[in-house]
Order: sequence, then structure tokens, then C-alpha cells
Amino acid sequence: MERLAPILIVPAVLLYIAGLTSLIMVVLARAGGWHALAKRYRVATMPDGQVFRMASATFGTFTNYNNVLRIELNEDGVGFSPFFLFRIAHPPIFLPWSAMTEVAPYKILWSTGTRFVVDGHRVRVYRAPGQAILDGWNRWQAAGRA
Repeated sequence: MERLAPILIVPAVLLYIAGLTSLIMVVLARAGGWHALAKRYRVATMPDGQVFRMASATFGTFTNYNNVLRIELNEDGVGFSPFFLFRIAHPPIFLPWSAMTEVAPYKILWSTGTRFVVDGHRVRVYRAPGQAILDGWNRWQAAGRA
């Protein structure tokens, strides 16, 4: 019996870590608004478009996704998909341009990007992907689809 206890510790610790990680991912998805957006904008596959890998964004006020997002833009909108290890409670979502409001560039100290609101949820996308979103939004508006 004493030899069995150390053998069970490793699986128990791994199970604990997996459970805690899953709980944290669920809390982050709900706190940042990803969960609410996924109810309406969830997609099975991302549409083809310009791809940014290892991109960063903030959903809500404090839910940061640093270098774990794949952001894909096309003429219809922008999609977000986290790296597979972070997909618990974070299915891929595609936000159409028509759902975005308050689209604007921002700069805070050395951080630049684009911010926008979808269904009351604030999103900030950093650096080049953020600029691409702003450019795509401007093209969509210029085409008179707003």
C-alpha cells in the first residue's frame, strides 16, 4: 500500500492541474466576454483571409490573450481563434464588420492598436493585426455597407 501512494500522486497532480486550468479558462471566457460573443458568433471553421498568428488582444477590461490568438480578416469581418491549448471555453468566433461599433485606433504609451465594441463587449487588438482591422473596417465603411 505504501508503494501505491507515490504512483497515484503524479496522476492526481496532473488531474488537479488540468481541472484548475479548465476552471481558469472558463472564468476568463466569461469575464472577458468571449463566452457571450461565442453564443452568437461561433464558427466551426475560420473563413479564408489575411492571417495573423501569435497575435494579442484584450477582451473586456482585463482578459488578455497575449501571443496566443490567430486573427483572420476578410471582407466580411474578423475571426479570433486561440492556440489549441487555450481553446477550453474559447471556440473560434467570427465578428462581422456590421456588428462592430466604436471602431478607433488607440495608443497608450508604447502600445498601439485598434479598439472596438461588439454587442457591448470591448475588444482591443494590438500592433499589426489591430491596424489591419482598422484598415478592413475603413474599407468596409468606404464600400457603403455600414
